[in-house]
Amino acid sequence: MTMRIWLIAPVLAAVPLAFASSDSARLVGDTVFIEPLGARFTIPASWMGRKGPPDRGRTGCQSNPFIGGPLEDRTITEPSRLATLAVDPASHLRVHEDALNAILKPSYLVAHVGTVPLTFGCLAPQVHVYVAAATDVRPRTFAANARSVLEQRKTLDLSFTEADTQGWHRVSFSWRVVESDFRYPTTLDIWSRAIGSRVVIVAVMDRWYGPVDTAELLSSWSFNASGRAR
Repeated sequence: MTMRIWLIAPVLAAVPLAFASSDSARLVGDTVFIEPLGARFTIPASWMGRKGPPDRGRTGCQSNPFIGGPLEDRTITEPSRLATLAVDPASHLRVHEDALNAILKPSYLVAHVGTVPLTFGCLAPQVHVYVAAATDVRPRTFAANARSVLEQRKTLDLSFTEADTQGWHRVSFSWRVVESDFRYPTTLDIWSRAIGSRVVIVAVMDRWYGPVDTAELLSSWSFNASGRAR
């Protein structure tokens, strides 16, 4: 009698390794906590339709869930949903995403703020928040590398500025989009700052005739050197 022993290899669930980040975010009300970094920021109420914006032409319809989507879906922190956003961006954001992917790995993405699916519903900005090890990113090279991608995509009237302000390093791009009979400006602002051995990057994608006001968002950031968000 011959005995046969079958060795069955364990079946492992497919895990998107690209999103196995050591940092994670969670949403409490309108505040996003990032751990173990020990940081938090608050989403501007006007972006979420919770109060009247200073410019009603820009975000006056944010409170309409049929246009901007449900409020609870406008902030994403779950890795599986973040992976979906990175893999299949909306067509009008593909150029922005290509530029960001040239300087940042999708695995650094810990939160997204904006309507989903990615639209410019009510002309509110779309925001990606990344966290990376300081040894893995070089903010001083963001401008050159992102600009190279934008030039390859033959963006019209491309311009950019770079500056340090209030502890953040800012790289700002603007260009013109032509779609059939429609012409409009679009922008990509990349804010970064070092926090200990980590770097926080806030990428703001916008489309409007005036600059998006990111002051409220940036001033809401709070950092705790002990590694716990306050």
